[in-house]
Amino acid sequence: MKAWVSKLADPTSLLAQTHAHLRGEKSLADAMAEYDAEMIARGGDEVSVSLQSMHLLMTWELVQEFPLFKRSGDLSEAALKIYW
Repeated sequence: MKAWVSKLADPTSLLAQTHAHLRGEKSLADAMAEYDAEMIARGGDEVSVSLQSMHLLMTWELVQEFPLFKRSGDLSEAALKIYW
């Protein structure tokens, strides 16, 4: 799911669950539990992608395999000190 869709879905879901509670259709605890379950399921993929990206960027050997690095040639130690 695109991040912007998730950003719109979270407040929409929270509002729907809050209205259900205010209409007396469910307890506040049940409404928030349903919202939490939906939000966690929706956000799980985003967190997974973020963790994978962080892992790649924290592992220099993997970063060197990126097409951008392969196309740009070898970076000298001096260049690395400037950018890192």
